Amino acid sequence: MRQRLITATLLLAVFLPLLLYSPVWLFFSVLVLVFILAAGEWWQLSGVRHPRLWQSAAAFTLLLLTPLLFELPDLPIYVAGASTIFWACTLVLLIALRRRGTLSPGFLAVAGFPALIPAFALGIWLQGRQPLWLLWGIGIVILTDVFAMLAGKRFGRARLAPMLSPGKTWAGLWGGLLGGVLGGTLGAGLFWSWQPAICLAGAGIGIVVATFGVAGDLFESLLKRSAGQKDSGQLLPGHGGVLDRLDALTAGLPVFISLLFLWGKL
Repeated sequence: MRQRLITATLLLAVFLPLLLYSPVWLFFSVLVLVFILAAGEWWQLSGVRHPRLWQSAAAFTLLLLTPLLFELPDLPIYVAGASTIFWACTLVLLIALRRRGTLSPGFLAVAGFPALIPAFALGIWLQGRQPLWLLWGIGIVILTDVFAMLAGKRFGRARLAPMLSPGKTWAGLWGGLLGGVLGGTLGAGLFWSWQPAICLAGAGIGIVVATFGVAGDLFESLLKRSAGQKDSGQLLPGHGGVLDRLDALTAGLPVFISLLFLWGKL
Protein backbone atom coordinates (compact mmCIF):
# COMPACT_ATOMS: atom_id res chain seq x y z
CA MET A 1 0.00 0.00 0.00
CA ARG A 2 2.83 2.41 0.87
CA GLN A 3 4.51 1.86 -2.49
CA ARG A 4 1.17 2.36 -4.22
CA LEU A 5 0.63 5.71 -2.46
CA ILE A 6 4.16 6.91 -3.25
CA THR A 7 3.76 6.09 -6.93
CA ALA A 8 0.33 7.75 -7.09
CA THR A 9 1.68 10.90 -5.41
CA LEU A 10 4.58 11.15 -7.84
CA LEU A 11 2.30 10.63 -10.83
CA LEU A 12 -0.08 13.36 -9.64
CA ALA A 13 2.83 15.74 -8.96
CA VAL A 14 3.92 15.39 -12.57
CA PHE A 15 0.53 15.11 -14.27
CA LEU A 16 -1.43 17.93 -12.59
CA PRO A 17 0.88 20.81 -13.65
CA LEU A 18 1.11 19.25 -17.11
CA LEU A 19 -2.68 19.07 -17.43
CA LEU A 20 -3.40 22.54 -16.05
CA TYR A 21 -0.55 24.67 -17.39
CA SER A 22 1.18 23.02 -20.34
CA PRO A 23 0.51 24.08 -23.94
CA VAL A 24 -1.46 21.64 -26.05
CA TRP A 25 1.56 20.50 -28.06
CA LEU A 26 3.41 19.44 -24.91
CA PHE A 27 0.39 17.66 -23.43
CA PHE A 28 -0.14 15.98 -26.81
CA SER A 29 3.48 14.81 -26.94
CA VAL A 30 3.44 13.34 -23.44
CA LEU A 31 0.11 11.57 -23.95
CA VAL A 32 1.28 10.04 -27.21
CA LEU A 33 4.19 8.49 -25.30
CA VAL A 34 1.79 7.22 -22.61
CA PHE A 35 -0.49 5.88 -25.34
CA ILE A 36 2.36 3.95 -26.95
CA LEU A 37 3.09 2.28 -23.61
CA ALA A 38 -0.58 1.47 -22.98
CA ALA A 39 -1.08 0.20 -26.52
CA GLY A 40 1.99 -2.00 -26.24
CA GLU A 41 0.55 -3.60 -23.10
CA TRP A 42 -2.88 -4.06 -24.70
CA TRP A 43 -1.69 -5.92 -27.77
CA GLN A 44 0.86 -7.92 -25.86
CA LEU A 45 -1.94 -9.16 -23.58
CA SER A 46 -4.30 -9.83 -26.49
CA GLY A 47 -2.02 -12.60 -27.72
CA VAL A 48 -2.22 -11.42 -31.30
CA ARG A 49 0.67 -12.02 -33.68
CA HIS A 50 2.98 -9.05 -34.32
CA PRO A 51 1.77 -6.88 -31.41
CA ARG A 52 4.21 -4.10 -32.31
CA LEU A 53 2.55 -3.75 -35.70
CA TRP A 54 -0.85 -3.26 -34.03
CA GLN A 55 0.71 -0.84 -31.56
CA SER A 56 2.26 1.22 -34.39
CA ALA A 57 -1.02 1.28 -36.33
CA ALA A 58 -2.89 2.55 -33.26
CA ALA A 59 -0.29 5.26 -32.56
CA PHE A 60 -0.46 6.38 -36.19
CA THR A 61 -4.26 6.57 -35.99
CA LEU A 62 -4.03 8.68 -32.82
CA LEU A 63 -1.56 11.05 -34.50
CA LEU A 64 -3.97 11.49 -37.41
CA LEU A 65 -7.18 11.81 -35.40
CA THR A 66 -6.13 14.24 -32.67
CA PRO A 67 -5.28 17.26 -34.89
CA LEU A 68 -8.56 16.74 -36.77
CA LEU A 69 -10.50 17.19 -33.53
CA PHE A 70 -9.16 20.75 -33.34
CA GLU A 71 -9.73 21.44 -37.04
CA LEU A 72 -13.24 20.02 -37.48
CA PRO A 73 -15.66 21.49 -34.89
CA ASP A 74 -18.24 18.71 -35.16
CA LEU A 75 -15.81 15.80 -35.05
CA PRO A 76 -15.34 15.59 -31.24
CA ILE A 77 -19.03 14.97 -30.60
CA TYR A 78 -19.10 12.18 -33.20
CA VAL A 79 -15.97 10.54 -31.78
CA ALA A 80 -17.31 10.81 -28.22
CA GLY A 81 -20.71 9.47 -29.29
CA ALA A 82 -19.22 6.54 -31.21
CA SER A 83 -17.00 5.69 -28.26
CA THR A 84 -19.97 5.82 -25.89
CA ILE A 85 -21.89 3.41 -28.12
CA PHE A 86 -18.89 1.07 -28.17
CA TRP A 87 -18.65 1.09 -24.38
CA ALA A 88 -22.40 0.63 -23.98
CA CYS A 89 -22.18 -2.50 -26.14
CA THR A 90 -19.13 -3.61 -24.18
CA LEU A 91 -21.02 -3.17 -20.91
CA VAL A 92 -23.79 -5.45 -22.19
CA LEU A 93 -21.16 -7.96 -23.32
CA LEU A 94 -19.46 -7.91 -19.91
CA ILE A 95 -22.77 -8.57 -18.17
CA ALA A 96 -23.23 -11.60 -20.41
CA LEU A 97 -19.69 -12.80 -19.63
CA ARG A 98 -19.86 -12.02 -15.91
CA ARG A 99 -19.91 -15.63 -14.78
CA ARG A 100 -18.56 -17.51 -17.76
CA GLY A 101 -17.15 -17.05 -21.22
CA THR A 102 -14.14 -15.55 -22.92
CA LEU A 103 -13.36 -13.56 -26.05
CA SER A 104 -11.06 -14.48 -28.90
CA PRO A 105 -7.62 -12.84 -29.23
CA GLY A 106 -8.68 -11.43 -32.59
CA PHE A 107 -11.69 -9.67 -31.08
CA LEU A 108 -9.61 -8.28 -28.21
CA ALA A 109 -6.96 -7.04 -30.64
CA VAL A 110 -9.47 -5.18 -32.82
CA ALA A 111 -11.28 -3.83 -29.75
CA GLY A 112 -8.08 -2.11 -28.68
CA PHE A 113 -8.62 0.62 -31.28
CA PRO A 114 -12.04 1.89 -30.06
CA ALA A 115 -11.10 1.14 -26.46
CA LEU A 116 -7.93 3.28 -26.38
CA ILE A 117 -7.78 5.84 -29.18
CA PRO A 118 -10.92 7.95 -28.50
CA ALA A 119 -10.08 8.45 -24.81
CA PHE A 120 -6.58 9.73 -25.53
CA ALA A 121 -7.60 11.88 -28.49
CA LEU A 122 -10.56 13.42 -26.67
CA GLY A 123 -8.49 13.96 -23.52
CA ILE A 124 -5.93 15.96 -25.49
CA TRP A 125 -8.71 17.93 -27.18
CA LEU A 126 -10.46 18.78 -23.90
CA GLN A 127 -7.19 19.84 -22.29
CA GLY A 128 -6.78 22.32 -25.12
CA ARG A 129 -10.28 23.74 -24.47
CA GLN A 130 -11.03 23.40 -20.76
CA PRO A 131 -8.25 21.82 -18.67
CA LEU A 132 -10.30 22.06 -15.48
CA TRP A 133 -13.14 20.08 -17.05
CA LEU A 134 -10.68 17.35 -17.99
CA LEU A 135 -9.51 17.36 -14.39
CA TRP A 136 -13.15 17.05 -13.32
CA GLY A 137 -13.70 13.98 -15.50
CA ILE A 138 -10.50 12.37 -14.26
CA GLY A 139 -11.47 13.25 -10.69
CA ILE A 140 -14.79 11.42 -11.02
CA VAL A 141 -12.97 8.28 -12.13
CA ILE A 142 -10.38 8.58 -9.34
CA LEU A 143 -13.06 9.03 -6.68
CA THR A 144 -14.91 6.04 -8.10
CA ASP A 145 -11.77 3.94 -7.80
CA VAL A 146 -10.95 5.15 -4.27
CA PHE A 147 -14.47 4.68 -2.88
CA ALA A 148 -14.74 1.27 -4.56
CA MET A 149 -11.48 0.16 -2.96
CA LEU A 150 -12.50 1.39 0.50
CA ALA A 151 -15.99 -0.11 0.34
CA GLY A 152 -14.68 -3.37 -1.07
CA LYS A 153 -12.11 -3.75 1.69
CA ARG A 154 -14.59 -2.89 4.44
CA PHE A 155 -17.80 -4.54 3.26
CA GLY A 156 -16.84 -6.72 0.30
CA ARG A 157 -18.25 -10.22 0.42
CA ALA A 158 -20.24 -11.11 -2.69
CA ARG A 159 -18.18 -11.04 -5.88
CA LEU A 160 -19.30 -8.81 -8.72
CA ALA A 161 -17.85 -10.68 -11.70
CA PRO A 162 -15.89 -13.71 -10.48
CA MET A 163 -14.89 -14.87 -13.94
CA LEU A 164 -13.64 -11.46 -15.00
CA SER A 165 -12.10 -9.96 -11.87
CA PRO A 166 -12.28 -12.09 -8.70
CA GLY A 167 -11.28 -9.19 -6.45
CA LYS A 168 -14.20 -6.92 -7.32
CA THR A 169 -17.32 -7.04 -5.13
CA TRP A 170 -20.83 -5.65 -5.16
CA ALA A 171 -19.95 -3.51 -2.16
CA GLY A 172 -17.06 -2.06 -4.14
CA LEU A 173 -19.43 -1.27 -7.01
CA TRP A 174 -21.88 0.61 -4.79
CA GLY A 175 -19.03 2.43 -3.10
CA GLY A 176 -17.59 3.39 -6.48
CA LEU A 177 -20.94 4.71 -7.68
CA LEU A 178 -21.17 6.81 -4.53
CA GLY A 179 -17.71 8.22 -5.28
CA GLY A 180 -18.83 9.03 -8.82
CA VAL A 181 -21.92 10.85 -7.55
CA LEU A 182 -19.77 12.86 -5.14
CA GLY A 183 -17.27 13.78 -7.87
CA GLY A 184 -19.98 14.74 -10.34
CA THR A 185 -21.86 16.86 -7.80
CA LEU A 186 -18.75 18.69 -6.61
CA GLY A 187 -17.68 19.49 -10.17
CA ALA A 188 -21.09 20.81 -11.20
CA GLY A 189 -21.31 22.94 -8.07
CA LEU A 190 -17.81 24.37 -8.38
CA PHE A 191 -17.98 25.08 -12.11
CA TRP A 192 -21.55 26.30 -12.42
CA SER A 193 -23.88 26.53 -9.46
CA TRP A 194 -24.92 24.85 -6.23
CA GLN A 195 -28.55 25.02 -7.26
CA PRO A 196 -30.28 21.65 -6.73
CA ALA A 197 -30.99 21.11 -10.44
CA ILE A 198 -27.35 21.71 -11.41
CA CYS A 199 -26.05 19.48 -8.61
CA LEU A 200 -28.53 16.77 -9.59
CA ALA A 201 -27.29 16.92 -13.19
CA GLY A 202 -23.72 16.67 -11.93
CA ALA A 203 -24.63 13.67 -9.79
CA GLY A 204 -26.20 12.04 -12.85
CA ILE A 205 -23.02 12.61 -14.84
CA GLY A 206 -21.01 11.15 -11.98
CA ILE A 207 -22.99 7.94 -11.66
CA VAL A 208 -22.98 7.30 -15.43
CA VAL A 209 -19.24 7.96 -15.74
CA ALA A 210 -18.59 5.75 -12.71
CA THR A 211 -20.64 2.92 -14.25
CA PHE A 212 -18.72 3.06 -17.51
CA GLY A 213 -15.45 3.38 -15.62
CA VAL A 214 -16.21 0.02 -14.00
CA ALA A 215 -16.88 -1.37 -17.49
CA GLY A 216 -13.47 -0.17 -18.65
CA ASP A 217 -11.85 -1.74 -15.61
CA LEU A 218 -13.61 -5.06 -16.15
CA PHE A 219 -12.81 -5.11 -19.86
CA GLU A 220 -9.11 -4.76 -19.10
CA SER A 221 -9.50 -7.50 -16.47
CA LEU A 222 -10.97 -9.72 -19.19
CA LEU A 223 -7.97 -8.91 -21.38
CA LYS A 224 -5.54 -9.83 -18.59
CA ARG A 225 -7.51 -12.98 -17.79
CA SER A 226 -7.27 -14.09 -21.41
CA ALA A 227 -3.49 -13.74 -21.16
CA GLY A 228 -3.27 -15.35 -17.72
CA GLN A 229 -1.75 -12.21 -16.21
CA LYS A 230 -2.52 -10.39 -12.96
CA ASP A 231 -1.23 -6.99 -14.15
CA SER A 232 -0.80 -5.42 -17.57
CA GLY A 233 2.87 -4.69 -16.80
CA GLN A 234 5.36 -3.75 -14.08
CA LEU A 235 6.22 -0.19 -15.04
CA LEU A 236 4.44 1.49 -12.10
CA PRO A 237 5.48 0.11 -8.67
CA GLY A 238 2.46 -0.88 -6.63
CA HIS A 239 0.08 -0.33 -9.57
CA GLY A 240 1.23 -2.69 -12.29
CA GLY A 241 1.26 -1.41 -15.86
CA VAL A 242 0.05 1.75 -17.56
CA LEU A 243 -3.24 0.10 -18.55
CA ASP A 244 -3.90 -0.80 -14.94
CA ARG A 245 -4.07 2.92 -14.14
CA LEU A 246 -5.93 4.02 -17.25
CA ASP A 247 -8.47 1.22 -17.77
CA ALA A 248 -11.42 3.05 -16.17
CA LEU A 249 -10.54 6.32 -17.94
CA THR A 250 -10.60 4.70 -21.38
CA ALA A 251 -14.36 4.24 -20.95
CA GLY A 252 -15.20 6.98 -18.46
CA LEU A 253 -13.62 9.94 -20.26
CA PRO A 254 -15.39 9.63 -23.65
CA VAL A 255 -18.70 9.10 -21.84
CA PHE A 256 -18.02 12.14 -19.64
CA ILE A 257 -17.38 14.29 -22.72
CA SER A 258 -20.51 12.93 -24.43
CA LEU A 259 -22.57 13.93 -21.39
CA LEU A 260 -21.10 17.44 -21.42
CA PHE A 261 -22.12 17.74 -25.08
CA LEU A 262 -25.58 16.44 -24.23
CA TRP A 263 -25.82 18.99 -21.39
CA GLY A 264 -24.87 21.79 -23.76
CA LYS A 265 -21.64 22.69 -21.95
CA LEU A 266 -19.37 21.86 -24.90
